[in-house]
Amino acid sequence: MIFSVTTVVHAEPFTVTVTKLKDGESTEVKKLANHSKAQAVVSSMNVNSTYIMWVEKTSTGTNVTNSKEFSSPGTFTMTYNKPVYASDTYSARLNISTVITNFSTATIEGTWTPNH
Repeated sequence: MIFSVTTVVHAEPFTVTVTKLKDGESTEVKKLANHSKAQAVVSSMNVNSTYIMWVEKTSTGTNVTNSKEFSSPGTFTMTYNKPVYASDTYSARLNISTVITNFSTATIEGTWTPNH
């Protein structure tokens, strides 16, 4: 008999306010070992402009994924940029910022997981 184990990963809700001077940061979520990607689903944003997101290791402030630009709601997948960031377990958070040409403050909501 062959058994299969499926791990269901819970996505955490986030609501962040992003300004030209301050990133929006989610609450901390435990990044589990052996997950090579993070995923965010932006469900709403009150300003249609361009923003950028990435995942940060909380203890060091290191950006551990590639970044994704977005200008409307959708699903965004970010790959961990070093094997050690994919294989380790640590506390992480989602960061969202304005791009260099965007000075619009926005409230952005959705869900995210560092374990995709």
